[in-house]
Order: sequence, then structure tokens, then C-alpha cells
Amino acid sequence: MAFKISISDYNFDWYYKGVFQSPRSHPGTVSREDVVTFYGTLDVDAIEFTHVYWADCPATHLKKLASGVELPIACYVFGVDFARPPSDLPAEIDRARRLLERSAEMGSPRVMITPVIVKEGVPLGEQRKWMIEGLRASAEHAAKLGVTVCIENLDWPPARPLTGSAQQVRDICDDVQHPSFRLIYDCGATPFVDDDALAALDTMRPSVAHVHVKNCRLVQPGEKMERYLDSRSGKHYTGTLLDGGIVPIAAVIEKLRSSKYSGYLSIEYQGILDPRFACQHNVSYLKKLVACG
Repeated sequence: MAFKISISDYNFDWYYKGVFQSPRSHPGTVSREDVVTFYGTLDVDAIEFTHVYWADCPATHLKKLASGVELPIACYVFGVDFARPPSDLPAEIDRARRLLERSAEMGSPRVMITPVIVKEGVPLGEQRKWMIEGLRASAEHAAKLGVTVCIENLDWPPARPLTGSAQQVRDICDDVQHPSFRLIYDCGATPFVDDDALAALDTMRPSVAHVHVKNCRLVQPGEKMERYLDSRSGKHYTGTLLDGGIVPIAAVIEKLRSSKYSGYLSIEYQGILDPRFACQHNVSYLKKLVACG
């Protein structure tokens, strides 16, 4: 079974000149367009765009960029906040619908939605109920556009209380109950919620439509590391090359293979190395793994 390899523009977040997501002390050196051009030199099958980097551009610009390097768009990633009471939720659903239409216009068959920013002082059950309503409305609109809405087991702290673990997102998928709503399995997010990567895949697999592949390691005592993220249990993790961390990437690929998964494996990198080197290395490593068997 042949896997397809995609690559995310998020890989360069630590080096972007303009908008970036991870707090950093150094200036950026790479433009977003340069990243797309570089991806065209790699042996990959598709590209994944993140809205925060391209919010000021029309969808036609992204479509043209991807076409210029002969890479289809595998996924468009954007964030909304459905943890809003009934008086405010419709406006956020409308915003999600506009972003879904943007995704369809650029030709992306699926989107990843970061669906929630959890609020203190509001019962989690209430926030989850509002989130489910927003996701269901999004899936209904996406179906009309021929787009699949996905969420992932997310390591981002503002969303982790509701969408961090494999079981949480599997339960959300069951509750949304729509054929245009599926899951993204992120093997590298599992350490941040103290999940086991392989067990998480077993939990999510029936609903998985897309896969993110990344890795991380523990920050050692006394080690100075500017880029890191805390887990639920307070451990510090930093991103690594795919073959340099604690997530058993080879075992993940083998389990995906045995489960007959045939979608994209989208490479992500959250470390501090030059992302050009990291992407080249990770593509080469992942291609060797998928070629086995």
C-alpha cells in the first residue's frame, strides 16, 4: 500500500519573517513564498497550508502558489472558537463557514479546525456542548462544498482540556455524527497529554482521515531550550527530527499500514534546527519507512 506524503508550512514557524505562532527571541529569515518554492524541490505529494500565515491573501493566491510547484493542497488549517454561548456562537459559525468556502475555493478537500479556546470559570461540559454544535454546523456546510472537516488530538494548551486526548476527540466525532466530520491523528501530540501513541491510534483509527507525523523529546534538567511545550503532567518537551524523539514513528507507520490507512502522512516539525535541513531529513526518513513493507 502506497502512502502519500504531505508537508506543512508550519515547519518554518520558527524562521518566518512575518507572522509566526511560537514565541521566539530572534528575527525571522524566510518568507512564506520561499517556503512553498522550497517544498517544490522535495519529493512530496502535497502541501498543507495554515491560515494564520496567509490570512491576508485570497484563496486564488494559495491555489496559484501550490499549482506553481505542482503540489495539490492536502489540508487547510484554521482556528475558530466554538466555546461561546448561544448568543455569540452563530457569529463564530458564520466565520467558520467563510473559511470553509475559502478552503473549497483553493481546492483543499479537507480542513483541520482548531475548534476551541477553553475558558476558565465556565463548566467544561457547557463549552463542549457549544463546540459540538459549532462543529456539526461546520460539517453540514462543508458537505455542501465537498470538504471534510477534521479536528485532531491537539497538543495546543488552550484547547487541550477538551480536544487533547485520543479518547476526547473520538467521543467528539461520535457526538457530531456527520459523514463530513473526521479526525486527524497526530502521533507527536500524544506525549503532551500523556497518551501512548500506538494506543491513541487504536482509539482514533475508525475515524481517521488524515495523519500528522512529528516527534519530540524531553528537555533535560539544566538544559537551556527556548522552544518547548509543557505536557499535562508538567514535563517539558521540544521538537526533534522524526527519528530523534520518543514517539515510535516506525511502529506508527506499520500500524497505519496494517489498518489499511491510505491517506496522507503530513510532516510537521517543532524543533529549532534549520527547517530546510529538518524537512529534507524528515522526508527522506519517512520515505524509507513507507517503502518498507
